Amino acid sequence: MSKVIVAATPLAGHTSPMIQITEALVAAGHDVTFLGGERFTDRVKTAGAQMVSLTGAADYDDRRLNEFFPDRASLPPGPPQLNADIAQVFGNPIPQQHTQLQSLLEQDPGQILVTDLLFLGAWPSALGVGLRPRRWVSLAISPLYA
Repeated sequence: MSKVIVAATPLAGHTSPMIQITEALVAAGHDVTFLGGERFTDRVKTAGAQMVSLTGAADYDDRRLNEFFPDRASLPPGPPQLNADIAQVFGNPIPQQHTQLQSLLEQDPGQILVTDLLFLGAWPSALGVGLRPRRWVSLAISPLYA
């Protein structure tokens, strides 16, 4: 079977569906490494995958966003706070995410990458920076409501 890296931002709503996908990949016989928030280590190991925790600014706890991003608390809810979240929660971690992803790809460049759509650390690879995975599947895991 294939070697697969599953990568997710450390938000519970993004990570939980990716852990379900990890469980299915492991059950199908794939060798899976999960790159995500440290607080999800036990759940990833229970799913049968190897865990690689994000580091630095990329590993935050979504239960305490105002603690990790102090300017967030001073912004009014709605578009101003959402714009800041997009920059800080998803954009700022790109360098650390990319570095860790590159480290995993260096171990085996033939791996398949499955990412949460907002795990933006994979984008530099897509744009020609560093190693690219053999295949890359990006999943939108956010439900749409009408």
